[in-house]
Amino acid sequence: MALITLADLPPKEQSLIAAILAGMPPYKLKLLSYGWTEDYLPPKGPKDCTRRNWKDCTLAHWQRGFDAGRVWHRAISKNLGWGGKDIGLIRLKERPHRQFLAEMPDSDLVAEGGMVDSVSEFIDRYFDGNSTLNVAVIRFDFLPLPSTSEQSEAFALINPPAQLSLL
Repeated sequence: MALITLADLPPKEQSLIAAILAGMPPYKLKLLSYGWTEDYLPPKGPKDCTRRNWKDCTLAHWQRGFDAGRVWHRAISKNLGWGGKDIGLIRLKERPHRQFLAEMPDSDLVAEGGMVDSVSEFIDRYFDGNSTLNVAVIRFDFLPLPSTSEQSEAFALINPPAQLSLL
């Protein structure tokens, strides 16, 4: 399971998370929505991987961020314009990459949350049965949002000041 806590992080990352929770991230955090799979994220479930049918430019944007050391991003329940909320942070484990759905290994069924019994069922449920799609694969650790209401309010992130840089 890829659940992490602040105590698991080195001091530099703890400082980064503190800045994020204070509303002062050192870079603009990307959003990743877990509307269909939020209940499979740690600690409830084993989810530490997601597949997305992104445009090449979206994947390239995430890859450039990873290459620059920007590995922390916001996990949201669903689109913020539709009433979504922050649920935690994700830390990318590796550079996001493409993979054909037909090449998805059975071992990734658990990494995707364990909500289906076969790769074909996963493709049918989340990708309309199209195994020829070449999707983005994002592997991550999950840091749940702190539970106090004050910290939750502080997590309403703002765009970072240009002069702040912790990385």
